[in-house]
Amino acid sequence: MRDTLELWELFKQGRYEVYISDIVFNEIGGCSQEKLDILLGYLEQIQYQLLHL
Repeated sequence: MRDTLELWELFKQGRYEVYISDIVFNEIGGCSQEKLDILLGYLEQIQYQLLHL
């Protein structure tokens, strides 16, 4: 988990271009509301390009 959080900090700093597909959003949409809120909160912290596959 530590490695993931360190990588997320790099995303927040803009050191990498982040791409997320609509498939990811479809999958996290199946989570409980509590978990969905947490995941979307993380995504709000970074800039990313949404890919429609």
